Amino acid sequence: MAFYVLAIYLTWPDVKDSYLPGFINWAHESQPVETKAAISVNDEDDHDYDVPEEIKEVLDEILQALRDKNREVQYSAAKGIGRLTSRLSKNFADQRLSSVLPFMEQAMLYDELRGNFSVGLAVRDAACYLCWALARSYDPSLLQPFVHQLAKALVITTVFDREALHQMTFLDPESMKLILSTQILPRCTNSELYLRHGSILASGKVISALCQVAKDHQRRLPDELGDAAMEYITQTCIDILEERFWRSFGGDPMRIAVCHFIQDLSSGGFPLLDAVVDRWLKALRECLASADSNVQQSAISAVTALIGEYFRHQPVEKLTALSISTSTISYPR
Repeated sequence: MAFYVLAIYLTWPDVKDSYLPGFINWAHESQPVETKAAISVNDEDDHDYDVPEEIKEVLDEILQALRDKNREVQYSAAKGIGRLTSRLSKNFADQRLSSVLPFMEQAMLYDELRGNFSVGLAVRDAACYLCWALARSYDPSLLQPFVHQLAKALVITTVFDREALHQMTFLDPESMKLILSTQILPRCTNSELYLRHGSILASGKVISALCQVAKDHQRRLPDELGDAAMEYITQTCIDILEERFWRSFGGDPMRIAVCHFIQDLSSGGFPLLDAVVDRWLKALRECLASADSNVQQSAISAVTALIGEYFRHQPVEKLTALSISTSTISYPR
């Protein structure tokens, strides 16, 4: 929330009007129309006055409050910054840019473990949005001292986003093959739920993209990835179904992650032995019978993709038997 508000109030009016429509304008909500117009008309002269030291001190305190662990404090601080900066000169906003950017870099890398899951997606998304807004609003010379740090943080942030990993695979498949084998797949069976969960989701996206890369290159997937990588992926397809992962605390998030994994590999056309496909189908039948509607919906999408890829050339008798076995699932009421 803080970084979305900063994006509104630390960008120039023309950018706000063009690119940031629909945001809540807390600072202006009580101002009459003629006051807003006066502010816009006098923008050219707003550098002629000095901002009192007391205001600078207050703004520094509010900036520090953005780091508070309490979300209500963060929200209030963001709102306070919005109210202050909307009434300050552009020149002063330029001066405070150096105070805001270090917080933005921290936010782009924010990830915190809480219990059996991690939080930080909304914070990272907001920080990236603010980075985009500032880049379009400020003179490049003002951002130049921070470009290297922010660019590095932005690249690291993509590691948290499985959709970004999917796109990066098309840009640099060789590097992503290495990352998949050395960083992502080993964590698919990690004892920590949040690492295991995220790695399964990420690996599905990367493998699906690599399948498409092989098709684009008109090569067989084993030729594109190599036998060792193919065996590693196949073994992972089996290992993630271990009962200790499904029956332990956090079983439902794991089931959803595995459903997405199965859907991604099925959609990509990853070649699998019938024995592995049968184990997948058994796991999906269990997910379809789950009391959690999110697990059920994920399983439905996965079953559709799995049957479409691995059973499309099967004889009618087998498809009929599969249909009967699925229809006999006892769904919770």
